[in-house]
Amino acid sequence: MEKKNEKGIIDLQCDTPLRRKQRHRTKGMAKHSNLIKECNSVLLILDKLEEQRPLYTQEKKFQSHSKNAHPNIAEIPKGILEKKI
Repeated sequence: MEKKNEKGIIDLQCDTPLRRKQRHRTKGMAKHSNLIKECNSVLLILDKLEEQRPLYTQEKKFQSHSKNAHPNIAEIPKGILEKKI
């Protein structure tokens, strides 16, 4: 049911089922966006903690092998190795 003001313009703030669904979907998307931001912050913290722990023997061997196999890896621009989601 559309409501019109005194000038005959349709009031877009009327509460129709379509508007209710749109508001509900928008709020749901905002909640998902906030959850993604929180998850990203937790992953960042876990990543920093992992960088501080000592490496296991297998990890040390793999790291030294990969450094020997690809000595110029540090010259690759940082943006190429990182993928933004």
